[in-house]
Amino acid sequence: MSMTTPPPTDDYVARLRDAGDHAAIRALFADDGWLRARAAQGGYDGYLADMQIALDLAAGQAEAGEEPAALLDLLRYGLIGTGTAAAANYFAPGVIARAVATGLWSPGRAISAAGLSWEPTRAFDIYDALLEHGGLSREDAATVYRLMMQAAEAIDYEGARAQAFERAAKHADPETQTQSLETALAAALKAADHPDYPDRYMLLRLAEDLPDALFEKAIEGTRMLNNADARAWMLTSLARRLPERRAALIDDALKAVPAIVDATAQGMDDVMRANAIAQMADLLAGEQVTRAFEIGLTLVDEGRSWLPRAIAPLVDRLDDAQRARALAAVLLVEDEWWRKDGLLALVPHARGETQRRAFEALLTIRHGEAREAIRQALGVNANLALMEAGSVFTEQIADDEQKAWALDVLRSLRAASHTQQAAPAADTNTPSVDEQFAKTLTILWGEDRFPEFERLLPDLAPEQIRLVIEDAHGTRNEDYSRDHLLDEVAVRADGELLASMFAWAADWWQTLAECRALLIWADELGEPFRSEAVAYVESRMKPRVHPHIRIELLQLLLPHLTGEAKRARSAEALAAARAIGYAPTRAGYLSALIGVLDEADRAAAIEALYADVLTYAEFAPSPEVAKYPPAADEYGIIDRLEQVFPLLDHLQDERKAHLVARLLDLALSLGDLRWATGILAQIGRLLDTDQLARALATVNTWQDANEQAFGYVMLRPYLTAEQAATLPKTQTGGSLGRVQWLLDQAQEATGDARLELRDQALAEGMQVRVLWERRAAFIALAQAGVQEALDVVMESVSNMEEDSRWQILVQLYPQLSDQADMRRVTWRGIITQLEIQRTGSRDSLLDWFMPWAQVMPLLPPNLRAQVAPLLLEIVRDWRWA
Repeated sequence: MSMTTPPPTDDYVARLRDAGDHAAIRALFADDGWLRARAAQGGYDGYLADMQIALDLAAGQAEAGEEPAALLDLLRYGLIGTGTAAAANYFAPGVIARAVATGLWSPGRAISAAGLSWEPTRAFDIYDALLEHGGLSREDAATVYRLMMQAAEAIDYEGARAQAFERAAKHADPETQTQSLETALAAALKAADHPDYPDRYMLLRLAEDLPDALFEKAIEGTRMLNNADARAWMLTSLARRLPERRAALIDDALKAVPAIVDATAQGMDDVMRANAIAQMADLLAGEQVTRAFEIGLTLVDEGRSWLPRAIAPLVDRLDDAQRARALAAVLLVEDEWWRKDGLLALVPHARGETQRRAFEALLTIRHGEAREAIRQALGVNANLALMEAGSVFTEQIADDEQKAWALDVLRSLRAASHTQQAAPAADTNTPSVDEQFAKTLTILWGEDRFPEFERLLPDLAPEQIRLVIEDAHGTRNEDYSRDHLLDEVAVRADGELLASMFAWAADWWQTLAECRALLIWADELGEPFRSEAVAYVESRMKPRVHPHIRIELLQLLLPHLTGEAKRARSAEALAAARAIGYAPTRAGYLSALIGVLDEADRAAAIEALYADVLTYAEFAPSPEVAKYPPAADEYGIIDRLEQVFPLLDHLQDERKAHLVARLLDLALSLGDLRWATGILAQIGRLLDTDQLARALATVNTWQDANEQAFGYVMLRPYLTAEQAATLPKTQTGGSLGRVQWLLDQAQEATGDARLELRDQALAEGMQVRVLWERRAAFIALAQAGVQEALDVVMESVSNMEEDSRWQILVQLYPQLSDQADMRRVTWRGIITQLEIQRTGSRDSLLDWFMPWAQVMPLLPPNLRAQVAPLLLEIVRDWRWA
């Protein structure tokens, strides 16, 4: 990219347009030189305005019917605009601030990047970082502060808005600071009573920083909350800061505990009440302790697991009678891990019979991790009299393993009681920084790994810091913790290292979207583009890419590899999937990989997937061996079923019969009959005579005539002639699923059979009543070549607004060769989509290559070879920083 760029002025491209020099405008966007020149001048706004002029010119050509001439330009401008906005959202706020502080960026460019943020929370983060670390002049700081407050006001969710105003307060003068915190308090109170996702955490954060002037408003607002959980926690937090009012505030907090209800309706009421008591326990006094204790005794759901959480912190202030009641309640806790907490709290504080029984109950614990916790806790205070009583009890234990463990505990306690505890020796084996760094690299989750990197940063060598940066940019779904780490790195970065942080900035989903798009085109275009696209995808699989991203990249790549290259990558994909420790996640990846692995690895993946599937309660041989309980809802069931379906084509023994039987059980038990018929479609060919009869009998009982009819369609090919003759001649309203199924069958048929199936699909489509389903059905029919369906769709489209109909027309573009007006509407819609992609949210950019996929069926054959290098260039060669 050696083009010489002209001096960047705001009116340069407009003057070229007015002069009719479209070729010169096109040349400005042939590489990234103009982007760099305009961005260095003051930001991205001018560049994007210039590109809008270029895009408008290309759009005008497309609307005038010059589609081939304008197509490449439209695609180029759309992708560059999307990439520019996306890049500005990839840069960590602290990195942008450091670039301004070191002179690499101007303040105007940073403000411009913040203006491209998809969400106001991100814009706020950039402004906050600039004020904190950007080294701004007083004038620039005033501008950034004003923009930051506007961004805070624009945040929709009250909890996030409260956090923003709390953070903004540190940049304000004392008077404005109080106003900002007051706004934060009001938003946090609203968040605590949010009807869908109540949030007390922001309130608790504010309680730590509130100035004296806001205490009364905080107390008054908290007492008025409907959310009893937030009320209890916030009043407790305020009580810690207001010791002179502690008794009254804690009294109100305690009154709120019985009213705490889990708004998610997941049965977590007792958990929340126990946690509320535990966090206020040290502030309780007098009769408040008794009241809290009585509430704790009511926590009996889920095997009383949460009762010890509430009672244990109160034991030291209970009387003997209450401790005896506490022991009786704790002994009823089903889970030994939770039971041991209550017992360990009682042993040092109870007396006589209560203490002895609590100690003996500890010696009967079988839970391995609980045993270790018991040994360590008891060893701190060895009680000889208690040990003697324990010895008598232990001798009566009948189970040899249990008795051996109890005796071993008693021996440890006796040794501890006769040994003077020496001061801990100085640790002379502290791992070196290199050893600590190497260990940190092995931590799987970024939210755990990144804080360790931050701790080590001051002592890391430059090459290790580069590895940290690469690691941070290879993560997935950990944007906040990643950006926090990069902010800390940026504080120490200068020159080349800081520039590299911009060059490496990208999100995992952008990488996946780019690679998916390139490989889609590789299928269409073959060599040499295929090899270049594959090489680019290979280059994205850096050593520190998150394992889940690596698996998904390999899943995309494997269909395009052959020979030794495929064998090596196939083995890598299988190993990465099998290394995932959580079976449901592992099963999902194995299921997705089975179709692309080579033969040997496919066999191993099938065995591993089958083993994982058997850990689900739905497929386990018996309830006793199931590792994971039944899915919480039918969506969860379907997720598990989709992991099973790939096995059906590869297993040929009793294991297949087992899965089919369980799939049938699940299909016939589902409340959503659309899913039930979908499963029957998958397994109908695999059912034996008895299973078919059972399925038919169940479908006969369905009350929904449409789904019942579709169930008959699914089963009919596998029924005996006698069974088929008994099927009722049901008139139904039709469904999208039946239309698509009939079209799929028609695609595999030939001659008269194909025509008959298409006619049946059209008849079904005519009967569909739900508007969006009917429209989708007729689009599918039109794409299959049914002219009557195309006529119906076009009649419907003619009554729509242009911004709606293009989304349908783009699917039918190949059928519109003689309708120039409709083709122009389609192009206007695509141009609109390019604008949405450029300025939309992170979610809309998840498939940021969508315009490529939309344009694909629209391309004349002679343009395909030109589009391929363009896509590769935009993805591979452009530099957005």
